[in-house]
Amino acid sequence: MSVTLTGQLNASIPDDSSNTAARASFILSERLGARLVDKQVGRSSSSNQTYTTTATLSGTYLLTPGRYRLNVSADGDSSAVMRDVNDVPTLIEARGSSNYTFTLSVTE
Repeated sequence: MSVTLTGQLNASIPDDSSNTAARASFILSERLGARLVDKQVGRSSSSNQTYTTTATLSGTYLLTPGRYRLNVSADGDSSAVMRDVNDVPTLIEARGSSNYTFTLSVTE
């Protein structure tokens, strides 16, 4: 049996200096074993590290008989941050979003 995967993960964080979070992930794994597909984009709110904004989902995978798990998620959150501009605090609202699309076809 084989599965063919196509799709896209996207994450958008317009304000890079804030603690905005946006994440999308796609994981296809054996029920109690290895991950066949592990794609993730975005970042958590506790990290200002650089991050990947998009990931393409594509490929055909041969599966042995058994049980498999599929985890797909997209989330985002934001909080306001204060910045001092000429000693005047400015309130800036941070926004983050993420999304995914995918098609998984199974052939016996």
